[in-house]
Amino acid sequence: MINKISRELFIKSRDGSTVYYLPESSSLRRAIIEVFEEQEDASTNDDYLKDQLNKKKQQSLYTNNFGENKKSTDLYGAAILDYIAQSEAEAREKIILRYANEIRILIQQDEFIDGEVSRSEQYMIEGYEQGQLDFITEALMRVYSSNLGEAHILEGILTMIACVPYEAVSPKGQIMAMGLLTNKILSVRDKAIQCFERWNSKKGLAYLRNVSCYPKWLQNYVDKVIKYIERDGME
Repeated sequence: MINKISRELFIKSRDGSTVYYLPESSSLRRAIIEVFEEQEDASTNDDYLKDQLNKKKQQSLYTNNFGENKKSTDLYGAAILDYIAQSEAEAREKIILRYANEIRILIQQDEFIDGEVSRSEQYMIEGYEQGQLDFITEALMRVYSSNLGEAHILEGILTMIACVPYEAVSPKGQIMAMGLLTNKILSVRDKAIQCFERWNSKKGLAYLRNVSCYPKWLQNYVDKVIKYIERDGME
């Protein structure tokens, strides 16, 4: 519902649960008003009806009557929800792109040495602790899909997803690891198996049991990891 209070526009949901305060300078306010006016103009060509609608709208602005103009409420409510949804999607996309660029550069400059914690792993662990893995795993998926022939990038991605719990990167982490179990680059396939070994989750057994690796020593490694997880893996 709309009301005018000292140069501010506020929109309140019909159940009273949400109120948005919008100053006159707000681009969101202007966008909502434009949508409302376009839909209102399209709804009637009769000058009399327009005049009546304007009178009702003006009355609702000054009387603070939240139940009088249902049409205005619906139009403004729909407009603000659409605007907010679009803004959230755009903000999410910017965050993911930023993470993807950071991850790509970080992996390219990083070294992955057994027994040492790489900078990429530190980055992933910090993201996990800060609750950012939803964005980071989506960013990793994008880096992954655009670098399928780049062994160092792929190994970096696998190293990153393996350093946090299985559930924390599910399902995107498992999708990437599973896809790379059959990659043409041997070192990448080896690193993908290590992911499941480090996760040590029985939920990953379904992936390992349905893959056939080569050369034979790599398949033997898969079989050992399966037995290890069956025996000591987390449920």
